[in-house]
Amino acid sequence: MNPFYQSLKHGRFMLIYLLIQAAIISRTPDLIAQERRTLAWPEVARKIVARLSLQPGERVIVIAHPDIFQDLVPHLRYEVIKTGGVDLGVINILASSTPIPWETGIIEPSYGSSRAVYRRMFEEVDAGIMLPGAVPAHPAYAALQERLKSGQGRTIHIHWTEDDSVIPLPGQPVPSLYEIDGIYENVLLNTNYGALSRIQRRFERALRKGEVHVATPLGTDLRFQVGSRPVNRQDGDASARRADAGVILIDREIELPAGVIR
Repeated sequence: MNPFYQSLKHGRFMLIYLLIQAAIISRTPDLIAQERRTLAWPEVARKIVARLSLQPGERVIVIAHPDIFQDLVPHLRYEVIKTGGVDLGVINILASSTPIPWETGIIEPSYGSSRAVYRRMFEEVDAGIMLPGAVPAHPAYAALQERLKSGQGRTIHIHWTEDDSVIPLPGQPVPSLYEIDGIYENVLLNTNYGALSRIQRRFERALRKGEVHVATPLGTDLRFQVGSRPVNRQDGDASARRADAGVILIDREIELPAGVIR
């Protein structure tokens, strides 16, 4: 049995994943220039699009960084078409890391007008796939997020090693980028999403029972109550039905790999 599936089955997967994702502060510089793993792009695309549970005719757009995960883009578009969706193509954000010596103060003032135009362009978008490197500061990303805030559409966000998503834990060296890519790919492809959802629902029910007490041998002593406040379960369900039943913005922003509870 796959070790990730086995961990998930016994309720330990979520803790492992949360430790990887929690307390995001900074990225180690030596990760940037390391060799990257060649991912199983067709399988990754198939899994991502499957999590959208597309209905025939639903319109899908991809927001991407021009230097990151570009090999995945054609496979995503193919899977959208194959599944019966409408491929609206890809929008590459204008990367700030470009080596071109542009003048300062030129690009940022244009963001507002660009965002307004994108907002009109996206009025009939049903779903977006946000690849690593695209962030809310970018006009296309922001425009699609505004659509979500209006109670329409949904997005999948691929959280990988970019955007400060990998940090060293005290006393623990960061694995090579090649190894990290393999871990993320394995989790994305082999998570039992049904089991993950059941675990998260049980966790939410436990949270709502009364006072939550978090303590550690180092002195952490936190007490809080969730009550009736919203709990966001990142269980990988990016279907329209799930999004329309959401209460807060991130109920329409589904993260892959999955596992976080907020």
